[in-house]
Amino acid sequence: MKTTFLIFCFAITIVLSSFSAAFHKPGGKSTNESQGENQTVQSGKSSLSLDNQWIIECFNNNSLTNIPKSSQITISKDLTTFTGNGACNRIGGGLTVKENTIAFSDIISTKMYCPEMPQEDLFLKNLGLTNQYKIVGGELFLYKSDSLLMTLESFR
Repeated sequence: MKTTFLIFCFAITIVLSSFSAAFHKPGGKSTNESQGENQTVQSGKSSLSLDNQWIIECFNNNSLTNIPKSSQITISKDLTTFTGNGACNRIGGGLTVKENTIAFSDIISTKMYCPEMPQEDLFLKNLGLTNQYKIVGGELFLYKSDSLLMTLESFR
């Protein structure tokens, strides 16, 4: 009985070791940690990839106060789509990125009504107007030409 138990423990250890090795790349980075390494924008001493989860920090026009961190987008690894939450409703759409230009297109949303609708309406409007971006540190700045629309912060 003791021998059977030891063999069982040894087999579990081998299986878990194999499973763990399958999810790590050389250099100690897991596959999740290395996603988007080729889609990185260098800015100063820090770099962060655009394919990330971004949460609203502020709107530039200051029309809304006490902004809850409920508006967010997640940009796909291949930089062609995004999903997220406007503040109340699930959102998604297409994405076109080239150098420092970005366009959110075909934006769709569920249609629930919530108290956060003014924030969601402004968030979706600004996504549709955005044509340039810049990443500095852990922040994503979205612009229409040279006019800052909103700032999002990295969730990761």
